Amino acid sequence: IFSLLHQERCGFFFLPGLPPIPLPIIYLTTLFALEMPTRHVIVLQHGLAGTPSDLNRVASALRREDPDAVILQPSTNDAGIHLQRFIWNPTYDGVEAGGNRLAQFLMQELLPLLPCRLSMVGHSLGGLYCRVAAGVLEVEGWFTEGKVQPQFFATVATPHLGLRESSPGIKMLSLLCPSGWDMNGLTPLFTKLCQGPYLEALRKFTRRVVYGNVQRDGVVGYHSSVLSLEIPPATAKLTSHGFPHVFSPLRGHGELSLDLAARAFRHHHRGYMTHSSDA
Repeated sequence: IFSLLHQERCGFFFLPGLPPIPLPIIYLTTLFALEMPTRHVIVLQHGLAGTPSDLNRVASALRREDPDAVILQPSTNDAGIHLQRFIWNPTYDGVEAGGNRLAQFLMQELLPLLPCRLSMVGHSLGGLYCRVAAGVLEVEGWFTEGKVQPQFFATVATPHLGLRESSPGIKMLSLLCPSGWDMNGLTPLFTKLCQGPYLEALRKFTRRVVYGNVQRDGVVGYHSSVLSLEIPPATAKLTSHGFPHVFSPLRGHGELSLDLAARAFRHHHRGYMTHSSDA
């Protein structure tokens, strides 16, 4: 409970159980007039058969850049047991189911942090989860003034256009579960995510970035991960130093603008492992 009592040019700052603390009125006025900065919440969502620890390196890098940020690595889509996660785990039961679980987690975690800024980063299937979750938050009225301010939305090797470029083995395995049916276009998921609250939620983020591997990703191909039918950038220009990136800023994409980031692995023969979150 805060109370401000005017006594000539001095006021008192009251806290329960403590004697009144005198402060000049000008200081008190400034204190209450200032708009306190909202905290930044960053959500890192893993992909199919993954665990929250898959994105530990990303979380560590973000904490170094912004020590005050609240980093969330949801376990709502994690089976918990290492062996079991390859047999059956929550990431297999459909994109919407996983996205809804992520949304429920966020509503619970964000409530005590309001108002706040929200950034979402999803790897592979996790990117689709983030799109669903953002749509749910939009429907539930969380992206309104005084609550959650959407800031940055990024996906890494996410199959926005499905698994059309995946290796035959990956395609066959993916058909064994509902999430795979979604990602192979056997359900209306992709059409649903491109309209209504899902599209409106994406529009509210200050910046949207899609990351994709130019080559050697046998799980999610370049065109699907960067939402583009264009020919990939010339890899000869991308591979002179380690794992270089090429950026295409503010590329028009229908009603939304996207930043594109591509990565090449010409000298790193990791096969489908270039898809992994630590690549």
